[in-house]
Amino acid sequence: MLRALKKYFAKRKERIDALLTKRKYTAEDYHKIRVEIKKMDALFELLNFSCDNFKRKKYFKLLNTIFKQAGVIRELQLETNMLKKNLHNQVSSYLSNLKQCERSAQRNLFSIPDNKFKKKLKENYKSVVPFVKKMNKKIVNEFLEKKKRKIHSLLNENLLRPDQVHEIRKRLKSFYYNLESVDLQMQYSRIKQTYEFQEILGKWHDYRVMSGHLKKAINSGQYKSIELKRLEKIKAKLTSEAEIWFAKINAAKQSKAILPYDVKL
Repeated sequence: MLRALKKYFAKRKERIDALLTKRKYTAEDYHKIRVEIKKMDALFELLNFSCDNFKRKKYFKLLNTIFKQAGVIRELQLETNMLKKNLHNQVSSYLSNLKQCERSAQRNLFSIPDNKFKKKLKENYKSVVPFVKKMNKKIVNEFLEKKKRKIHSLLNENLLRPDQVHEIRKRLKSFYYNLESVDLQMQYSRIKQTYEFQEILGKWHDYRVMSGHLKKAINSGQYKSIELKRLEKIKAKLTSEAEIWFAKINAAKQSKAILPYDVKL
């Protein structure tokens, strides 16, 4: 178990550092670095539970700046792709503004990991190692059981609220990253059903975020009446799609197959 945790930590460091050295990202790179940072934070959550003097916020602070900025870019790219695919140039001014925001966000992202940032990150990594070495099966099992109970509690609600759905989405991802960190394997059927549920959660989240962006744009007063009407129509469609996926989430959560099952090292 300890060997698996050390290997997991080393792999996260290697992949994050490799991505931080790149000066140009593909669309997939923004997703990759967010996933790697989320995986690292899942480990930090375990260490925070296990060690009284582990400062999760302190060690995650640097990575969180990258995570948030990459998230801004990814949301802008998803929205741009959706609009281009379905509406072509019917909302050209809005698409132009999205592109400008994306370029600005990219400049901000690549300005963050300077030499000072990288040096501090390396120091943080060194500080985390002793905490990783303190892990043992008993405390990891306690941690996984506590996380599982919390997810069960949320999924057992009759009808979920949007804030609860968002919380489930984060907790499920983190839980399975924790399983990965200690090399606990799941049955293929369980992986498939859990993955499908998380895909539904992701679809709902994307439509909800895009609808929120459009609401801000509509209320900004910077678009002409023709384009404004188009934006209002798109927002109504996205809101409707989000509601459809939200209903699917409440239906799908009834399946016991998506629940984290009993896991022990």
